[in-house]
Amino acid sequence: MRDRAWWLRAVSPPVVVGAVIAVAAIGVPADATPNLPTKTAQELLTMATAGTDVPVNGISGDVAEKASLGLPALPSGTGSSGSGGLTGLLSGTHALRVWIGKAGQFRAQVLDTLDETDVVSDGTDLYMYVYSTNTVTHVALPTKLGSSHAAPTQPTAASLAPSQLAAEVLKAINPSTDVSFGGTANVAGHDTYLLDVRPRTADTTVGLVQIALDSATGVALRVQIFAHGASSAALSVGFTKVSFAAIDASQFHFTPPPGAQSSAGTPFTKAAPSTTTQPSKSAPAAKPYVIGTGWSTVLVLPRGALTPKPAQQETRRQRGGNSDSLTSALTAAGVRVDGGTLLETKLLNVLSADDGRLLVGAVTLATLEKALHAPIPTG
Repeated sequence: MRDRAWWLRAVSPPVVVGAVIAVAAIGVPADATPNLPTKTAQELLTMATAGTDVPVNGISGDVAEKASLGLPALPSGTGSSGSGGLTGLLSGTHALRVWIGKAGQFRAQVLDTLDETDVVSDGTDLYMYVYSTNTVTHVALPTKLGSSHAAPTQPTAASLAPSQLAAEVLKAINPSTDVSFGGTANVAGHDTYLLDVRPRTADTTVGLVQIALDSATGVALRVQIFAHGASSAALSVGFTKVSFAAIDASQFHFTPPPGAQSSAGTPFTKAAPSTTTQPSKSAPAAKPYVIGTGWSTVLVLPRGALTPKPAQQETRRQRGGNSDSLTSALTAAGVRVDGGTLLETKLLNVLSADDGRLLVGAVTLATLEKALHAPIPTG
């Protein structure tokens, strides 16, 4: 599947975290285990790699997402304008609907009790719309990564759909990874093979990633991620109902609702490129970047990435929202370490550095500290 960059300043960083570490899903009754022909780990790995190319007309359905990280309660309205619904995916159980096209198109509806967030991408542009605030964030997606230090690929899609999530996990597979057959299961009414992926490096907090592959197509229907020594998944996402039927192109077309505002607090129109959030080419160090590869990947957010712009702050105050930055919330809940404040969970570690940067990843504190002192990319 074609890589696309995602400029992280446009959405709440916790969504990015979900994309980098991937997640898992819903339990299946013990008596639902199907009897499938035996396959080797290599055969399953080949099947999983082929499945990431969406060898069907499209993928759509209902998804259940569950996070049990042990994060403290986060203030509503933190991060970028309109990110509240996506930030909520970091804890509890959530219902989503997703549509994935063959050419990189994507749509997700995050259905919360009191709100709904839509993420829509036609493969060229990405829009995030929050109903409660009538706010739209627009990001132009470059066609390919221009640097090994570029931002991770389209994390919103990866964090909300099992198939894209599995693709991110497969990218981390290298000689320091053990891959094995994990059994079978029935997921969303489909017989699946379980592919167990175990990192063999001390740099990561991930103990096991289990991917449920549809036995007919190889498409990942469920992904489960376990911390070291854990018997239950810390993060999860998976289909409860899935279809491989063709998807109407209109699903990937975004039309701004009447009166919609941009993330900058101005009227939003698709024809106005000024509403697009992009990092400045004159200040490359101001955009998010990654340090390390595979299981040792650390996402680094620059100073101010989590602080709303003045116009956004004013809009939020007018609507009665909370304008506290997510950085402040994380710092208050963490403990002091050399160079900053650490928020440690079962799987995800976040380092709020004294210089204003935020480092996140499913890695150990030592790996975060090494990334903290690594040279900042200039290109």
